[in-house]
Amino acid sequence: MDNTTELVEMSGSETHDPLPEAQQQTTEPGEQRQPEPAKAAEDTKLPTAVSVATDIENGTKIQPRRLRRVRVGDFRKRTSKLLRDICGGCFTGIGGLSLATLIVAGVLLPFVLYAVYMYFLNYSKIYPGSKVAYDVFRNANTDQAFQFFYWTTCCITASYIALLFAFAIGGLGAYPGGCGACLLILIVLGLVSLPVWLRFPILAATHNSVFQNTCNDWDIRAILSSVSWSNYEWSLPTQVVNITLAMSNTVISLGVFRRQLTPLVYDMILSSNATQPTFFSNITYDLGAGQIFSAGPPLVNTTYDVSPNLAFPSLNLSLATDSIPWIRPNCYQCWPPAINLVHTNGTQSPQKVIQTITLNPNDCTQMLVCGSAGSELPNFQVALGFTAIYHFHYALCCTGGDSGQITFGGQDPESEFGGNGGGGEGGSKGGSKGGRG
Repeated sequence: MDNTTELVEMSGSETHDPLPEAQQQTTEPGEQRQPEPAKAAEDTKLPTAVSVATDIENGTKIQPRRLRRVRVGDFRKRTSKLLRDICGGCFTGIGGLSLATLIVAGVLLPFVLYAVYMYFLNYSKIYPGSKVAYDVFRNANTDQAFQFFYWTTCCITASYIALLFAFAIGGLGAYPGGCGACLLILIVLGLVSLPVWLRFPILAATHNSVFQNTCNDWDIRAILSSVSWSNYEWSLPTQVVNITLAMSNTVISLGVFRRQLTPLVYDMILSSNATQPTFFSNITYDLGAGQIFSAGPPLVNTTYDVSPNLAFPSLNLSLATDSIPWIRPNCYQCWPPAINLVHTNGTQSPQKVIQTITLNPNDCTQMLVCGSAGSELPNFQVALGFTAIYHFHYALCCTGGDSGQITFGGQDPESEFGGNGGGGEGGSKGGSKGGRG
């Protein structure tokens, strides 16, 4: 019995270790021990419970919105470091002003090239009878080369704009969230893509302004409205061009008619304000014989040359610029007539007579022509009818589509469909629809 009790006491002393000295609480005799409530409660909590309580407490608080850091700043720093590493020794010995000039020129160069290419491309589209248009669209190769350089500068400019925005936003280091961020993204995307779409609204606005307001420094403004391919193919009208002419606040109408039995003969007939004494009532153009005549009044009987360039020798009318062909029958696309005639009379300076300006931006069958009145009015009328005939050829081409081929070589209008050779009037062909429309 005593041995058993002793064994139990020994095992109990082994299983109950005394508290560490740091955790032992000492009290003076006669003094009660007061436990610390906060510490006691904290000691009773498990680590998991403490974590959950902290999360609940933080969730009940309203956290202020923080501006998120943008990674573009890191991209800007890496790009700047890369440029310094690559070009660090390239500008040794160059002054600060010269270096700044080089940097500014390098940044602005793509924008300048893009603006130059856009200007000349728009100019050649608006003024098809100009030297710029002839040089740009001389053939398919020059057209493709110019388009390639234009779109290359366009892409480089867009990349420059994207880099500028990346540097700017990276410098800020943060951007607002929510609706502000969405609006900022739309603005940035619109500005980055600006070089891609900017040319088209400028071209539309400028082209429309030229068509509506040009001829201010001329005496006559005329609109040539030709029939389209579909109307001509189905109905074979005798009137192929309608001319609306404005001169000195007076509107005059003329019509160009094609004879059915002799389709190479056209008549320009005065159809309104027939009391005008200075206008021909009828001018006949025989393209097969190369003659122009009128029974009057007034009388006219002349010939014209089409090679090497357009000229009316007996009237002393010739092209102002011989380097620009007046028609391009072998062009890779439809091309309107480019007629800019001047009257030379001895030692006097050439007097402008007529000039084709541009096409309607929304309708390639309409052409704007400017002319001179006064002593040049008879010459203007002779050249106007001739211009209208070849505009009729172009209108059939630009509205004909890929299936339309006009040879103008048949003995009657019906035989002109289907490419039956010939080319008595210049051999205009309808290859690509709306080539210059």
